[in-house]
Amino acid sequence: MKQPFSIVLKHSVQKDIRRIPASILGSIQTKIATLAENPFPAGAEPIQGYDHHYRIRIGNYRIIYEVAATIRIITVIRIGHRKDVYRQL
Repeated sequence: MKQPFSIVLKHSVQKDIRRIPASILGSIQTKIATLAENPFPAGAEPIQGYDHHYRIRIGNYRIIYEVAATIRIITVIRIGHRKDVYRQL
């Protein structure tokens, strides 16, 4: 059995989390936790222009993350509303 991926949150993600309504925050945290077992779940889409960046939709919110498969680390880059999350990637 393969070892699960490690999940790392960028420092700026802590600030992103404070802006998310509590009603959706639980779903986001659950989805991030499941990435450790499967970094490419159904619905994960690659982001154009980036080699190892992916996004997952949760309602109107998005989780942007990077997968370093060789060292088994997932870095969560941004979490936010779909209208804002792709700016300054």
